Amino acid sequence: MFVGQLRSIMLALFYFAIPVGSGLGYIVGSETARATNQWQWGLRVTPIVGCVAVLLVLLVLKDPVRGESEGSNLAPTPWKQDIKQLVRNKTFMLTTAGFTCVAFVTGALAWWGPTFIWQGQVLYLGEENVKFSVISYKFGIIAMVSGLIGVPLGSFIAQTLRSRVSNVDPLVCAAGMLISTPLLYVAMLTARAQVEICYTLMFLGELVLNLNWSIVADMVLVSVSCE
Repeated sequence: MFVGQLRSIMLALFYFAIPVGSGLGYIVGSETARATNQWQWGLRVTPIVGCVAVLLVLLVLKDPVRGESEGSNLAPTPWKQDIKQLVRNKTFMLTTAGFTCVAFVTGALAWWGPTFIWQGQVLYLGEENVKFSVISYKFGIIAMVSGLIGVPLGSFIAQTLRSRVSNVDPLVCAAGMLISTPLLYVAMLTARAQVEICYTLMFLGELVLNLNWSIVADMVLVSVSCE
């Protein structure tokens, strides 16, 4: 549907959904649990949102013809040949491996981040009045804001430098992953004593990690032929 620089912009808008959606999930879930005083209700909200999403997909989404935007008239190739071409495509294989690491870190933070901070406050500092829902709410804000800034920032940097640096896309992704490593590591170390520093470092770590989302998709679309 989109080509050139416009495709990069649309990918950046599309990949807002992952960090922003997960952040909103924490916020809505924690607030629902706190309002009802039952954590189960935090999970009962998500099926409603899922049903709305399914209805929107069925009623609104229209799948365009493959390769139509590029003017491609290539005939479909056999499935085995597609697999062989993908395996031999170094850019695709290495991009997939690197993005697997990004998804692993993002998933681990989403699953264990609030629990780790809460345990650091309760078990080590003895602050028994700290509620898990409050920490989840703050974590959701961090995830949402870091996604709102990080995803378009990565796309903007890549588009700005692409005319001068031919391989800027993988360099931006690599820089984001390398910078996020010490930030998130120190954030985990400070969760016990300096929770404000922990939140700040976690925000910065997630922000640079979110530089990857739209750029990786753009690299895959450029390096893989639509046949």
